[in-house]
Amino acid sequence: MPSKNGAAPKCNYAIPAELYVILIGAVFFLPEGIRFEDKVPALALLSGRLTSVTAAILLCVLAAMRPRRWHLAGYAAIALVFFSMVYQDTGIASSKWSSSSARCRRTNG
Repeated sequence: MPSKNGAAPKCNYAIPAELYVILIGAVFFLPEGIRFEDKVPALALLSGRLTSVTAAILLCVLAAMRPRRWHLAGYAAIALVFFSMVYQDTGIASSKWSSSSARCRRTNG
């Protein structure tokens, strides 16, 4: 039940937030992989797999929030930074690809 000011109750955040903290701790303290002696397949990339689960739990915490105006501004700022970095990286990759393709054309005739 919402409080008097219209905010979501704290219990909506409790379980996902606790799971998030536990998973962050697991990412830091678990080894990267576990290998067994009897030629059994190894458990590899544990921290990489846990980070995707951690991101899903963080999305659960964000979904429990009531949208506010500052959320829109914050998400827009994050998206602006992210897509500007993607744009720069794409430009770097494109220039490297074009220079390498020009070199291949020169060497192949």
